[in-house]
Parts: sequence; structure tokens; C-alpha cells
Amino acid sequence: MENKFQQPLSFGKILDQTFRIIRSYFKPIFLITFYVMIPVLALQAIILALSGHAMLIAEDSIQNIWSATVYELEMYEEYSFANVIGQYLSYIPLIFATPLLVGGISHVVKRARAGEPAEAVEMLKMTMPRYWPLLGSTLLFGIIVFGITFGAILIGGVLTAITALVSPVFAVLLGILLFIGGAIGIGLLTVKWMLYLPATLFEKVAPGLGKSWRLTKRQAWKFFGIYIILTILSSIIIGMFQLPTMFLGSSIVSYLWTNFISLISSIILAVAWAVMYFDASLRQDAADIQDLVDTYHS
Repeated sequence: MENKFQQPLSFGKILDQTFRIIRSYFKPIFLITFYVMIPVLALQAIILALSGHAMLIAEDSIQNIWSATVYELEMYEEYSFANVIGQYLSYIPLIFATPLLVGGISHVVKRARAGEPAEAVEMLKMTMPRYWPLLGSTLLFGIIVFGITFGAILIGGVLTAITALVSPVFAVLLGILLFIGGAIGIGLLTVKWMLYLPATLFEKVAPGLGKSWRLTKRQAWKFFGIYIILTILSSIIIGMFQLPTMFLGSSIVSYLWTNFISLISSIILAVAWAVMYFDASLRQDAADIQDLVDTYHS
């Protein structure tokens, strides 16, 4: 297994290796997710309960809305402020769990590349010494991406609004072009930084954004394509298993089920990030050696 994994990978081979590792090491990967998610789901349930969410079936479930009167529909639209705050607060435990989850899975990928066994508890213990740098890097990454996205939306909205005063048709075309260009630009920036977690974990750097930027040199478009494919696949998985939540509305069970399915599907992305990190590191090492050889011959 080591010989197959310790070599630079093409676009298709990265995808193939991602799914082969998930298949071969599914037990430790799933157990890592399970161990991390149990306290997270418990905290989310408490937060949602305290903010007034129904336990099983909420008032805004599809069957209630379907049979509702006009007055009841207006009542549904007046969503409780406490419910909204509780919904957003429930995502905080996920932020704190992400470094541990991705770190543990990254250690599994490292073991898989070496052809060695991996135990879930051991992988989590190996991640803990780097937890705080991983968390700080995650918060910084989130703030940067949010700031760039918000700024792009604000600038695009202002430009489109100004253009609409002159030509509404041209404003629509401009809005579409700005949306596509902004999505690609932000996506590429995100890809350039997205290896920050394994870089922070294995190379003892923090926040790891600079290291990720260097590792993705000449690899951004390939990684961007992989990211798009896996995101679409994860979204399909989430959508298929999320259909029953339409009948539960914004209840506690609905949120917990949605978050659990989202994290299960995010296993694919977590494994892919680690695979791309090791592939990029291997390529960088090869490039550094080649530079030394070129320097020697010159």
C-alpha cells in the first residue's frame, strides 16, 4: 500500500485514493466522527431546547404549512428571535469540534499511506497536543473567508445597483458575471488556504495559511476541481438523507439529524484534504530536490 500512496497523484488518482482510504479505514474514520459528535450533538440539543425549539415536529413542518390558514402562515413567518439565536449558537460546538475531527482523520490518512493500522482513540490523542493551534487557525481561516465573501458581495451589489440605474438588462448580465467571477475567485483563494489544518497539524506551523499557499502552488486549479466534485457529491448525499426533515420542520431532532448527516458526508472532504496535503508535500519535496540538483549542476 505504501508504494501506491508514496508518489505524486493526478486528478483522478487523488479521488481514487480518497475513496479507497475511506473504504479501507472506514471503522476508525467513523469512530472518530462518532466520538467527536456525541458531545457536540448533546450541546446542540441543549442550546436548541433552551431557545424554544420543539423536540420532534415543529410548527413550520411541511404538513403544518400545507394545511395552515392564511393567519397561521403569517404566524409562521414571525419566527421567534430566540429560535434564530439558538439556531446560530448551536453551530458553535461544531467550530470547536472541527479541528479535532479533521486532525484525527488526517492521522488516519497518514497511517493509510504508510500501510499501517489506525485506532480512533489513538488518532484523537495524537491530535490533542495541536488542538489549540488548530482551533486558532480554523477561526482565522473562517474570519478571512467570511470577510472576503462579505466584501465581494457588498462590492458586487453596489456595482449592480449603480448599473441598474442606467440599464436594468445590463445590470442583470453584470450581476451574473460578477457572481460567477466572484465564486471562482473566492473558491480558488479558499483552495489555496484549505490545507492549513493538516499543515498546522503535521508541520507545527500556525496558522498554516502560508504553508498551504506554498503547497498549492501550481496545484490550485486541480484541487479546485476536486473540491467542486466532492462538494457536489456531499451535497447530494446530504440532500437525499435530509428529505425526512421536511416533515419535522425546525425541530431539535431535525437539526441534529441534519448536522450529523453533514458531518458524515464531510468525512469525504476531510480525507481528501489530507490526501491533497500529502500529495502537495511530496511534490514540493521533489521540487526542492530538483532545485538543489539544478543549483549543483549550474
